[in-house]
Amino acid sequence: MLIETLKKHKYLSIGLGLLLAGSVAWAVADLAGQANQTAADAGLQQTKMTLASLQTAKPTVEKSSIDWNTYNALQKKFNNAADVLTGLEEKAKSELANGPLSASTKSAGLDAAQKVQVAAAEFADFQEKSKCITLAKQTRTGAEALLANADLVFNDISEDKIAAASDLSSKFSDARSEYLAEAKDKLSDADKAEMKSNMLPALQNVATQVEGLVNQVTNLLSQIKDQALSGGVGGLTACASDAAKSDNPASVLLKPVTNLLDMVKNLGTSVSDTISQVNSL
Repeated sequence: MLIETLKKHKYLSIGLGLLLAGSVAWAVADLAGQANQTAADAGLQQTKMTLASLQTAKPTVEKSSIDWNTYNALQKKFNNAADVLTGLEEKAKSELANGPLSASTKSAGLDAAQKVQVAAAEFADFQEKSKCITLAKQTRTGAEALLANADLVFNDISEDKIAAASDLSSKFSDARSEYLAEAKDKLSDADKAEMKSNMLPALQNVATQVEGLVNQVTNLLSQIKDQALSGGVGGLTACASDAAKSDNPASVLLKPVTNLLDMVKNLGTSVSDTISQVNSL
């Protein structure tokens, strides 16, 4: 009887251990899905903030020195490519809210990002030729930031992709500040007013979205920490619990989501600073 009782306890322990492992796997998969969704949303908001500048900026040189037919054609080409990319990033965000990202959306999104690069390079070349140096710098760094954002949106969350998106977004912010400082001195009052009317609503919308994102990522990080540090369900599953804690898959999400939270907070600060700069034009 004692042997039979011990066998029953052994089988029960194994069964509960397997159940625990299964529940941990399901919970981590759910958290990973949330992490991918919030990372995609963060990349999308950085894209929108970048485009608020790139799609509305005006040359600071004498208008008579510019071939406006060419300039407007290149601006339109860039804007159209950027709009396609933004639409696909919106689609990715929607798909990730309901499951994994489809291969077709990922492929189309990364292809769209490359087309934005081509259009931006052509536009920046013409801006430089037209002596719009700070504007060209903003266009080039903005295009690099858009590519990094797309890499974040259309792929699984990773420390490297977050770091790249953060770094290139910071470089773009510096170039944008340089351009806005020049625009403040050289643009006409009419051009400044038009830029304000176009940029501010877009930036304020991003600011609202980022505020919600900070809360989402903060809550997600709390859930991940709880899961990574969670224990077992009693003495019978102690071994399974120890194994789960020593190699808990949730711990893999801790660093990238922590970095994502930093990125989103920095984005919020950058949006606020840009709104102040635009208002001061």
